[in-house]
Amino acid sequence: MPTSSTRISELRGFTLLELLVALALLGLLSGMAVLAVGGIEERRAREEAAALRDRIAFASEEAMLQGEEYLLAVGSGSYRFLRFDAGERQWREASHPLLGERRLPHGLRIEIETEALAGSAEALTDATAATTDGESVEVLLLSSGEITPFSALFHAGESGPAAATLRGEGGGGLELE
Repeated sequence: MPTSSTRISELRGFTLLELLVALALLGLLSGMAVLAVGGIEERRAREEAAALRDRIAFASEEAMLQGEEYLLAVGSGSYRFLRFDAGERQWREASHPLLGERRLPHGLRIEIETEALAGSAEALTDATAATTDGESVEVLLLSSGEITPFSALFHAGESGPAAATLRGEGGGGLELE
C-alpha cells in the first residue's frame, strides 16, 4: 500500500527551471520564424534583380551576335525589351521569349537611375515612341557591347530602402548587390 510521501513525489509537476527553459526555447523558435517570414520580400527582390541581370546579359549578347540594338523599357510593375529594326527604322518587340514582358510580383517595384551613354540621346528619344503609356525607356544595349550605365533599385513595398540593387557599367559589366 503506497504511503502519502510516495504519492506526492509521483504527482510532482515541472520545476520552475524546466518551465523557464521551455519558454526560452519557444521564444527562440518563434523569433526564428518571424525572421524567416520577414525576409521573403527581400529575397523576392534579390531573385527579381538576378532575373533582370540574366535578361540584360542575354539581350546584350543577342545585340552583339545579331548586330542589332536593344533597349529595356520599364513600366509600372513590369519590364520588356525592344529591338531596333534597321530596315523599317523603328523599335519592335524583341522576338525571343526571354526578352518579352516580365511582370513583377505584387508589392515589388523597380526604380532605375541612368547616366547618359555617348550617342544614345537620339536613339532613346526615338525609342520613346515605341513604348506604351506609363513605360519609360531606361537602358540601351548596343551591338558594340556597350550599355547605358544604370542602377536598378528593387523595392519591396511603396517605401523604404532598396532590398536589392543591380548596377550596369557602360562597358557591359553587371553587378548585383
